[in-house]
Amino acid sequence: MEKFISSNPGLESRFNRYFVFEDYNGEELYRIFELRCNKNKYELDEEAETYLKSYLNDLYETRDENFGNGRTVRNIFENVVSVHSDRVAQLEEPTKEDLIGVTKEDVEKAVEMWAAPFPIREKAKKIIDSREYLWYYSLAEARAAFMRV
Repeated sequence: MEKFISSNPGLESRFNRYFVFEDYNGEELYRIFELRCNKNKYELDEEAETYLKSYLNDLYETRDENFGNGRTVRNIFENVVSVHSDRVAQLEEPTKEDLIGVTKEDVEKAVEMWAAPFPIREKAKKIIDSREYLWYYSLAEARAAFMRV
């Protein structure tokens, strides 16, 4: 935005006040992820929580000018939901704990998908999208029914 505004002196003279939004730190990024989990009734096991906190802290510490901030957390969360759905769909008789429990392996796979080079990420997204059409809605209905019990 700064580059755009300074590209035209007439435009630059019209803006004399700016809002600066600092990046969320690793702890804040984890809190955003945790809020999404709570809203959707997912629970991370202890290993998943430890892994994700460490990963988000590292991500924050090594960020560059293209750091996605909250968007990154949303993308990782959406990947976790997909990976979790794939895992639970393979179970013959999932328990309530299976339906709400997110494992370290779920988070690791989700992070791998997010961090993959762009062409691989696109291929993974297509695979996830096709599986979502097949499993996501039936799994979501099963989770909702289980949560009402």
